[in-house]
Amino acid sequence: MARKSRKNPIDSTEKINFKSYRTAIYARLSRENQQGEKIETQIEEVRDYMKKRRIFELIDIYADMYPPKMIQFNLSPPGGEGG
Repeated sequence: MARKSRKNPIDSTEKINFKSYRTAIYARLSRENQQGEKIETQIEEVRDYMKKRRIFELIDIYADMYPPKMIQFNLSPPGGEGG
């Protein structure tokens, strides 16, 4: 049986600080490329990417569409998590 090292015990209560990046999402649909793709889909894909990396802080969402239309975005994390 192997011996456990006592030189550097791991403190599970120690908080590790990671750098986070304040980030905005910019999504765009052009006139030429509207083959069933939705702007909401683009935004959700980016939000999923950001959530997996856990280093991004979502600040705002910008979207350009053609024809122009108004969309309201919820900046809370997907899945109803707060913070």
